[in-house]
Amino acid sequence: MAMDNKIAKQLNTSEERECGYYSNRKSRESYLVSNSSVSSDEQETLLNSGFRRYANLYYVHNCRNCSECTSYRLPLDGFRFSKSQKKILKRNFLKLFQVTTPNCTIEKEELYLRYQYSQHFQKKLPGKFRSTEEFNPDEILDNMYYQMYSNPSSSVELEVKNKEGKVSAFAIFDVAKESLSAVYSVYDPKDARDSPGILNILKGIEWALQNKFKYFHLGLYLEGHPKMNYKKKFGPAEILDKKSGHWKDF
Repeated sequence: MAMDNKIAKQLNTSEERECGYYSNRKSRESYLVSNSSVSSDEQETLLNSGFRRYANLYYVHNCRNCSECTSYRLPLDGFRFSKSQKKILKRNFLKLFQVTTPNCTIEKEELYLRYQYSQHFQKKLPGKFRSTEEFNPDEILDNMYYQMYSNPSSSVELEVKNKEGKVSAFAIFDVAKESLSAVYSVYDPKDARDSPGILNILKGIEWALQNKFKYFHLGLYLEGHPKMNYKKKFGPAEILDKKSGHWKDF
């Protein structure tokens, strides 16, 4: 994969393990370790090279026998919400939205546990899904802190509250020089009819537009995978060509 030479020199490669999307495949990553002082310029370079972030690790998939994962971003110049997206925003107009410094609370911990249980211990989708007997709240909360609250200093958090003032969803976004990048999103499973996951993205895009960002990064995309189908609803989009290192229209 073509990428910045300075980045390439810092990369390590992980051991192979079971793929998180397809249980019959093996995956591995090339990664580098960062710190909280990573600059907005550096974040922009990493995003443009296809890197995703997990806590203090920036990584790209570097699998031996599969190259289906590709980076997916939205150019925001001229972006318009679709009719269905406008309906979701209208349906949730009574909720309160705030973009602030990331802050972990007991309320969010409880919501994160409900979300993880519904997504990874109940749904039957391709990939590795665990049995309810394996549900370990302490282990899952440790992952929450690492995944959502070990961030660069420029990261922000979207908080969504219902009309009773309770947190019903939240999401972490990384702020780069020209881009906003979605890191992870959580919502109350009982609100599924209100499309809360899509709502988190829409409000993130809205904030990016208000602050005149050039791109909104939606993370990885796998054609045909049921966990990724929702991303096709956001466009026009660009995907990263791994061989050339250039973004192209999707």
